[in-house]
Amino acid sequence: MSGNRDEYVISTKATFDWDTGVGRYWNDVDGHKVYVDHSYEGIKKDCENSLKRLGTDHIDIYYAHNPAKDTSVYPVEDTVRALMDLKKEGKVLALGLSNAQPDVIQDWLDHGCELDIIQRKYSMLTRNVEESVLPLCREKGMSYHAYSPLERGILAGTVPADRVVPKGDARDGELWWSPDRLLSAVKFVDGLADICEQYQCTRVQLAVAFLRAQGDFVNVICGAHKPEQIEADAPAADVELSSETVADIRKRLAALDAEFE
Repeated sequence: MSGNRDEYVISTKATFDWDTGVGRYWNDVDGHKVYVDHSYEGIKKDCENSLKRLGTDHIDIYYAHNPAKDTSVYPVEDTVRALMDLKKEGKVLALGLSNAQPDVIQDWLDHGCELDIIQRKYSMLTRNVEESVLPLCREKGMSYHAYSPLERGILAGTVPADRVVPKGDARDGELWWSPDRLLSAVKFVDGLADICEQYQCTRVQLAVAFLRAQGDFVNVICGAHKPEQIEADAPAADVELSSETVADIRKRLAALDAEFE
């Protein structure tokens, strides 16, 4: 990015500290102990460290990685003040909050946080945010950034129905990866073949296009680890689903959900 920084949009997150022992212990990751620190000083330090590592003078989108669980230790006003100060200083351009419930989002707004983006899980199979978070984003003029749009691979159409998730795997404990639901989910995905043929797209692209069809404020985070995955995801931006197709997919999803009521 050196020399052409303005051609890129960089997003990163605050509040996670590795091996410092500062804050609330969260988990062990790749041999490191990870702590969560929502303090004013902690967030400011995180940003400065990111700017240094990235070799830039600003971050386009800066997220708080989850709201603080204990606001008596990390008052919302301190977290918000740190983020707003960074924005006023021009070190971050847009502010985001991930994995927050509507009441928490509203609390941050009430404390004066100029939230631009909310990030949470959203896929064809996991649509609970449609009941509360999406309407709040629409009302407040915030963007919604959807992660895990492929439900950790199920919606890509490449997962066998008898796949067994090993203990400790990131999919272990995920609702649609449980043995009693995976078979039905795979059948649902297989049944999307006619829509994919109609739009000349892959199941990956259809899964992304479905989320994009929910509003022009919805963006989709495709977790690519290889160049070919980016090449597979990108054409989804050109798939525009009709309202009839979206309604058809929702009808099929309702039938899938009904199996487990």
